[in-house]
Amino acid sequence: MGESSGINAEYGDNHSIHNESNCIYRDQTKMRGSDIVLAFSMLISGTVNTIAAKFTDSISVQGVKSLPVHEFNHPAVQTWAMFIGEFLCLLVHRVVLCWNYGKPANKYSQIKEDAGSHASIQFKTNQPKSFPFYIFWLPALCDMTATTLMYVGLTFTYPSVYQMLRGILVVFTGILSMIFLGRKLRAYNWVGIFLIIFGTAIVGLSSVLHKTGTAPRPLLGDILVVAAQLVAAVQMVLEEKLIGKYNVPPLQVVGFEGMFGFLTVTVVLTVGYFIPQFKSVDDTYDAMLQIVNSWQLVATLAGSIISIAILNFSGISITKYLSATHRTTIDACRVFLVWIFSLIIKWEQFDYIQLIGFAVLLSGTSLYNEIVRIPKLFQYDFQVELDEKEKLVQ
Repeated sequence: MGESSGINAEYGDNHSIHNESNCIYRDQTKMRGSDIVLAFSMLISGTVNTIAAKFTDSISVQGVKSLPVHEFNHPAVQTWAMFIGEFLCLLVHRVVLCWNYGKPANKYSQIKEDAGSHASIQFKTNQPKSFPFYIFWLPALCDMTATTLMYVGLTFTYPSVYQMLRGILVVFTGILSMIFLGRKLRAYNWVGIFLIIFGTAIVGLSSVLHKTGTAPRPLLGDILVVAAQLVAAVQMVLEEKLIGKYNVPPLQVVGFEGMFGFLTVTVVLTVGYFIPQFKSVDDTYDAMLQIVNSWQLVATLAGSIISIAILNFSGISITKYLSATHRTTIDACRVFLVWIFSLIIKWEQFDYIQLIGFAVLLSGTSLYNEIVRIPKLFQYDFQVELDEKEKLVQ
């Protein structure tokens, strides 16, 4: 959910915005035990986050006495809980700083020796610059809007469809990056974008054609989820601009956005409590009463908070120590887990049209992120570099 605020790695390796000031030299062709733990943590926490959010929406409990027992339909409160999870990343960032305090910052020689010829040269000598911390309030507002739209959309559509439709974030991010960041998209990027759009349309169509009780208004839900990805793409472009300018560690960015988002939503919910019209959007008092009256809600909301914190931390660590491609691949596996779980507990029924749409969407994402390369059809950056080197040798 809120991992979009966690600076997603869906740009691909050549489009990653994770510019840690102390990136690591190491062999990315081998996975260590710690890498496997990080990958497993991201996979499980991401799956738990989506499932916990859907469970939260489906729990019926007594709130205000003037209303009968009803489901927990409070997207703004869920967004508030998500920001708590993101704020925890700031605490983790401080712990990491304390842990590394006094240690040598440059371990290049030792790591390069250990990595061998496959060492990933990603080191940046520039240290984080001082910056006004409030600059991340605008990305936090984008995160708040996108996450709330996604929570509302999830109440109307299926968990697996929700998870698959989020893949269109790559399309919006790529196009906005081209317009505002001057990034060039190659032919394989455009083919990937076309496949992602086509796959998203198929997945959305399947949710409309095959309705069940767990998705009361799938078309509306799908539209809200896709709209949320556009807002999330704006957020990611802003983050890349700020990180590139000030060289801020991504984990710190997530924490600041969590803090600002938490404060903003707190103010909105507090002020909204005194505005009768706001109750049609979210009734804070009703939400608090429902939480107090249900240990299940406490458990699912706690699961959402903890899982979003672990998801952001593990995702950023995977991009730093492995690559954005690894992170994208793990996220695709997460879709399968959510889908299988939804089928097992009968939140939805198997639909071959949805499977076809997901296959098309996954192929587009893989092509865009260079997980799958077709050198005979497309030219890649590494080929251009090789050609230039050959010209110099000649």
